Amino acid sequence: GTTIPAGDGVLVVLDVTGDGDACLEDVIISDSSGNALDATVENCTTISIGGGDVFGCTDMAACNYNADATADDGSCDYPSDCYDCDGGCTCEVDCAGDCGGSAEVDECGDCNGDGPEECWDGSYECDSSDCPDQPGGSVDIMFNSDTPIAGFQFYVTGVDVTGAGGGAAEAAGFTVSTGNNTVLGFSLQGTTIPAGEGVLVVLDVTGSGDACLEDVIISDSSGNALDATVENCTTISIGGGDVYGCTDMDACNYNADATADDGSCDYPSDCYDCDGGCACEVDCADECGGDAVEDECGDCNGDGPDMCWDGSYECDSSDCPDQPGGSVDINYNSDTPIAGFQFYVNGVDVTGAGGGAAEAAGFT
Repeated sequence: GTTIPAGDGVLVVLDVTGDGDACLEDVIISDSSGNALDATVENCTTISIGGGDVFGCTDMAACNYNADATADDGSCDYPSDCYDCDGGCTCEVDCAGDCGGSAEVDECGDCNGDGPEECWDGSYECDSSDCPDQPGGSVDIMFNSDTPIAGFQFYVTGVDVTGAGGGAAEAAGFTVSTGNNTVLGFSLQGTTIPAGEGVLVVLDVTGSGDACLEDVIISDSSGNALDATVENCTTISIGGGDVYGCTDMDACNYNADATADDGSCDYPSDCYDCDGGCACEVDCADECGGDAVEDECGDCNGDGPDMCWDGSYECDSSDCPDQPGGSVDINYNSDTPIAGFQFYVNGVDVTGAGGGAAEAAGFT
């Protein structure tokens, strides 16, 4: 907590390198109360300090205006929108109790609500239980197949599916589930629906439209997709299954026996063949197809030589010429004791500092 007494002399001695002229910028000098003193720089290296201002908020519109302040310190605090300095609300309070809020009561009497809900028939009700009942019933999904069925999935348009069960799927012990109008059926025990024809599954539906199937997927016991078509919207017809595999002769896993591509084709990566061998040039970092090159210093993918202080370049910075250097006295004159200082030095590189009034006062 010691200070440098008011007066003049050498504030601190800087150790510097470089052949320029040292000059101070961004000088901050503080007194024992932590207030910044009015400091100017004379002749680049002398700090002149006059009387200190009283710092505080000088804006009369601020909540913390200080009538005694002679210099603004950036501490002014202003009321938030819709509030005064005491925290009181100056705007209209909305239905949610928020000062200046935008919440409004909707048609159903709810604060900030979404309004009435749309019913299935396009009418609107505040309580969905007041919507008219939807028409509904059941739809038989038929099948004819020359291959046992191990699983099925399809999407239903025209109606809303609320459930599914029965038919050959239930007889085979299939687990059948529905969601977002998609119907999925398979056996956890690995059983299949025998080849033949009949009712595959019965759908529980609502809505006045006509059910029609889309995106039908039928699989056999090996997990292969069977060739399935939809007839008359609700009948799935399944012919003989293809042999699935990669049909691209350029792929690493080309299957000459495959009659239908299953998207499994695997191709060699850039610069590699199917056996993993490198087909491109190997760079200095031993990477196949890499772009690393040796720099001027012989380093693989190096940054090249370093720039020395004088603008010359050397691969080893220890080969740079020695920098000129010396010391610079930073002087001061002040009518107020100095408790701390900070400044930026341009024109030279500062390598150390000490001595002067700062050292005599025990400054760090």
